[in-house]
Amino acid sequence: MTRDWADLREELLEVILSNLSAKDRFTFGLVCRSWNSVATSVAKSSVCGHSPCMFYHRSNCLWKFVKYKDFSYMDFPQLYNAKICCSKYGWLLMSRDDGSLFFFDPFKEQRIRELPKHKYPYATICFFNEPTSTNCIVVGISNMLNTHKVIMGVLKHRKDEWKVNIYNRTRSEFQLSICTPILHCGKLYSLDVKGNVATFDMNGHDNGPSWYVYDSCLFPSWIHHKIEQQFLIKLEEEEVLFAVFVAHDVRKVSVYRSKLRKENCMVQWVLVKDLGDKAFFVSHTASFAVTACSESMANKIYFTKFHGNSGVYFSLKTQKYHSFNGDFSSLKCYGLKELDFATWILPTISWRMLTKE
Repeated sequence: MTRDWADLREELLEVILSNLSAKDRFTFGLVCRSWNSVATSVAKSSVCGHSPCMFYHRSNCLWKFVKYKDFSYMDFPQLYNAKICCSKYGWLLMSRDDGSLFFFDPFKEQRIRELPKHKYPYATICFFNEPTSTNCIVVGISNMLNTHKVIMGVLKHRKDEWKVNIYNRTRSEFQLSICTPILHCGKLYSLDVKGNVATFDMNGHDNGPSWYVYDSCLFPSWIHHKIEQQFLIKLEEEEVLFAVFVAHDVRKVSVYRSKLRKENCMVQWVLVKDLGDKAFFVSHTASFAVTACSESMANKIYFTKFHGNSGVYFSLKTQKYHSFNGDFSSLKCYGLKELDFATWILPTISWRMLTKE
């Protein structure tokens, strides 16, 4: 008597799956519907786990999770023709070309809140507080082309319209970067392409946003012209702001820090040579720090870059780029593939508890 492959016990399938390579696990899920269900369930509980995951699309509906040396594919028809704007709290803020926005939790496959469309081509759109919270706000910000103006739109929870303000930049040389801003004590901190900082008073936005520009934050000044990429990070347990700068000539990575204060005080970057037990995960749509679960993970900056099929990080200890699988180590990152449309996402505690049950 022959037995259908689909009739194999789920416990046995999980044992088989645990001994397969990442590539074979993807093929495993194509055998039949029941095998695909097991592969998807295991991927959500093990590939994501407690650690940050890189998340990006391979095609319109097929998305890829990457965690260290492991990866898994998942199909999300809900995300057809959508791109990532921001990632926080285990949620993704997604957009489409028609200006529509919505929130999506890839771990629960939950989509909520179709947001009102925005009318302006914001360079950066982000959100603060969980989408399910009444304190959730969505912020869009951009320079206006060929002008000395900045446009900022704010959408508050359950509001039908964006509150938009357009105002003059007090210093025309301040050019906003596309890195995700940081919210601290009611102020939005944004980074420009030269490492300077602007703060926006969110509490006064309804009456016309007040903002301050701090220039000459980064010394020496020649560094300004070498910055290719910039990222902002705030440690949740500390009143400290970190900036990660990548130089365009040799792709050298530098980390700086500055104290955060409630009053309008000068922002001055101070070079950091060691992150201690912290690890930074940076992308254009999400940048954050975590306490490393092992010494091998600490004092490193994880990018959305690849050497072949292996992810890449920068070690502050060695001052080199390294691949996850250990076959690449270099002072420069020439030849690496960068996924500008990828993001880092950190599964929420509530999701982890749910999967343990």
